[in-house]
Amino acid sequence: MKMLLKWIALSFALVLSSNAHSAFINGEFSYAGLTSFDTTFSGDTLTAITFDSTPFPGNIFVNSTFGDFDQFNGTFGTISDILIPEPFVSIDPLITLNNGPSTSTFSLTSINVDTSNFGDGLGSIILSGSGMLSLTNHENTDANWIMTLNLSDRTSSFSGTTAVPEPSALALLGLGLIALSFTRRKLKS
Repeated sequence: MKMLLKWIALSFALVLSSNAHSAFINGEFSYAGLTSFDTTFSGDTLTAITFDSTPFPGNIFVNSTFGDFDQFNGTFGTISDILIPEPFVSIDPLITLNNGPSTSTFSLTSINVDTSNFGDGLGSIILSGSGMLSLTNHENTDANWIMTLNLSDRTSSFSGTTAVPEPSALALLGLGLIALSFTRRKLKS
């Protein structure tokens, strides 16, 4: 029994120490595009999206946040133009948010283009994929994203979300593995 308690204490110490050194980004943000954009097609294939940044201090406005991104709610940010060559090359950074000493960037690592709702040029284009989020005083974190381009009024919206396992879930997994190893030892003897 003493050995089991030692293993439990050791597993908690390992979980807590690993979480103390790495603060992953947890949360999401959305923006509303305050600027228009243009699309470039080669036949039926979307090849570029160009954003106009002249009317505002930044060409996007962060209008919804959760978690670690709360500090950016109501701030302006910038978005880079999106070129979609074959094969796709990452865009680093696609989005940059600043608020005082804090900076967050989103780098695009993959992209999927859905033009099925494009219709007569007045529909929408939906882009989605994965990327890497960075935030001051946090570890870089994998994220998923979706962007909708409204072709009728030339506005865009974006949402980036992260999925990081909770420390308690990791602790439960560790305890389960320890219990499994002790059960196996008991069965052998």
